[in-house]
Amino acid sequence: MNKLFIDCKTDEEKYNFFLSGQGYETGVIAASIQNDVAMAYKRCVSFQDELRRLHKLNQELLEALQNLCKAADNGHVADYSNLWDEARAAIAKATGESNDTNK
Repeated sequence: MNKLFIDCKTDEEKYNFFLSGQGYETGVIAASIQNDVAMAYKRCVSFQDELRRLHKLNQELLEALQNLCKAADNGHVADYSNLWDEARAAIAKATGESNDTNK
């Protein structure tokens, strides 16, 4: 039994639907643009993956900043060295830059 386009809930399912040729077979789309439409849905999936990755990095940066603020509020000056290292590591991971502090 062929799946109908209306049954596709995610962009990945829609990508697979059109890539498999079912878009044309079920009369949803012309065969000539089927692959282009499939690739558009594939880009949507890629963008969603990238957004999830960036959201995770943002959370790590936010946690590092919150830890620095918490230490400052509590007057824990000795904790700064470790917290700065964590913050620098999170920034380096987010930006792809080196975490070398001896520059």
